[in-house]
Amino acid sequence: MTEAPSPRTILNNLFGRLKKIYQVMFAAVIGLAAITFLFAAGAKPLMVIDQKLIQPFISMLMIISFVDLGIMIFLDRRFKSATSVRNYLGGKGMTAVNVDLSKVLFFDDDKLAISLLPHYFQMCVIRWALILSVGVYGFVIAIVTGTILTPLVFYAVSMAFMLNMKPSMEELQNLLRLAKEARG
Repeated sequence: MTEAPSPRTILNNLFGRLKKIYQVMFAAVIGLAAITFLFAAGAKPLMVIDQKLIQPFISMLMIISFVDLGIMIFLDRRFKSATSVRNYLGGKGMTAVNVDLSKVLFFDDDKLAISLLPHYFQMCVIRWALILSVGVYGFVIAIVTGTILTPLVFYAVSMAFMLNMKPSMEELQNLLRLAKEARG
């Protein structure tokens, strides 16, 4: 009979899967940029829009991008707050677990980290989706205008934020620390 994997092995496997999701999302941004460079460079716009509307359209997408990035930063800080971790462990929310906070200090760190992984996963996917949307806006601009210069800015911003928002064990350790402090 096979022995059950240790909590550390489970944690490492689940965290490895999260890293693969990150790689797929990052590859999506690179893929959008590659498609733009391969097919839109020197091509005509795929959609014909009155030239008077193009600049306001680009400006609107730029504003929406800033809003998306602002929401991402706000939600990222919110997810990393002690209140959010306490609510998550207290069973509040759709993906929350119900953990007796008075017993959190007696949990093995790996088991507590495993119980926090859905919260961390949710946090990562939401911020990556918001970052990826900036690249999608750049792709839309490439389709509408037939240019690659303006979308390049959107792709660069999206890639820079994705590189800055890699999943890390340190972030998970900070959530773990907040979970232990939530007991008090």
